[in-house]
Amino acid sequence: SGAAENAWRPGAWLELVLQSHIGFIWSVRGTLALVVCGMVFSIRSWTRTPWRYVLGAAVAALTLAMGSFARHSMAEVPMTTILPHALHLVLASVWVGGLPAVLTVVFSATGKQSREEADRSGIQPLKHFSVMALPVAVAVFATGLFVAYPTVAPNYAAMFVTNCGWLLNTKLAVLVVVLVIAVRTHFVWLPALGQNAEMAAVAGRRLRRWVTIE
Repeated sequence: SGAAENAWRPGAWLELVLQSHIGFIWSVRGTLALVVCGMVFSIRSWTRTPWRYVLGAAVAALTLAMGSFARHSMAEVPMTTILPHALHLVLASVWVGGLPAVLTVVFSATGKQSREEADRSGIQPLKHFSVMALPVAVAVFATGLFVAYPTVAPNYAAMFVTNCGWLLNTKLAVLVVVLVIAVRTHFVWLPALGQNAEMAAVAGRRLRRWVTIE
């Protein structure tokens, strides 16, 4: 409305939610977030069947994707821009959300000596996660570039003379470091955990250090 005092008027907020596109998106996203919250709290009591976890992941992904619709006006931005941004958010959340679980496995399972002990302690699930996480990280990088490109093209000099440009450069630099860590984890440190005791110990220390940094 352009009136600062409306921030304290419940009626103005209700009007925004009920009579605007952005308000509708907010209400849908908020409702989905409450559903996800309820699913998280009830997940311990669920029977461990794959479809329940797939359902939970799908609802969470939809909640994240709604953020793209809230950020852009449907009347001004085509779906070809909104959908890659939604995919970028979902993929980034899959990757970042998995890191705490990865750290838990790394700190509990590394240090075991034999391949059999390492497998029993959870290294195999960690390898499976790495197989999924590396392409996801690459996809995050690719979709991020796709989303960011329209904001700088054709004035590429803005990347070096504006705060937004330097923020984007910093983000890309950090992501390159993360990709290097992911590649080293997948192709070097994880395979070394199943080797002899000395190699496994060195790989375990490096894995704990660099995954924590990641």
